[in-house]
Amino acid sequence: MSYKFLAYPFPEITIRWGDEEQSRHLPSEAVLLGHSAAEAIRQAGREFRKQARDERLRIKREYGAIFDDISTLLYAEDPIDVTRAIGATHEYDREVGTILPPLRSCATAEDVAEVVFEEFVRRFTADVAGAKERYGQVSQQIWEAWQRYSEK
Repeated sequence: MSYKFLAYPFPEITIRWGDEEQSRHLPSEAVLLGHSAAEAIRQAGREFRKQARDERLRIKREYGAIFDDISTLLYAEDPIDVTRAIGATHEYDREVGTILPPLRSCATAEDVAEVVFEEFVRRFTADVAGAKERYGQVSQQIWEAWQRYSEK
């Protein structure tokens, strides 16, 4: 999470959560009434995470079972070793929420690999994401799951 403050009395914060970024103007009364900037930042972060969670739930409802299928595939493959490290079963749900919509425009498993790889680079940096080849197997599995889903 990063913060950027502009001049008083209309401070602005920029909150970055994963790949999401939002700027918000803090109400000047927060400064005038003695509310701490830290609390205002925490509140903005809570609102931001809620919006991101609500959007992920909307996508999950829209796509149904394919959302969970792709999450399970990413969990099993664990391309950046995050689930092995912390044991979270839904650790890749955020990525699934942004991988799913562009799948409609994919014509091959290679297209899917590009979408998946770009998402991991965007979320975690190129160093953490590693080589594109790391995503070949899971992208093929996602492509096959997407084909089954699309036939319905």
